Amino acid sequence: MAPHVSAPRVRPLSGRANECATLDAMLERVRNGESTVLVLWDEARIGKTALLTYCGGRASGVRGLRGAGGPTPCPSPSLPAFWLLVRGRSG
Repeated sequence: MAPHVSAPRVRPLSGRANECATLDAMLERVRNGESTVLVLWDEARIGKTALLTYCGGRASGVRGLRGAGGPTPCPSPSLPAFWLLVRGRSG
């Protein structure tokens, strides 16, 4: 089990207390040795980037990958995630 690392203080997002609490709980599980995946998927301009920035600011002691996507003619919906993982392992 990884040593416990306390989360840095990052101001919660206004109006997003539930989402921030969910992210904080997820990060705590990761610090305790669980693996997890976070996917944010919704309409444009609703605050997904702000939530990711909040999560990144709270993620001390946690390794993560962050990517962006959009409409794609890709035949496999999982192929972009695969390439993200391949790039993440090489750098």
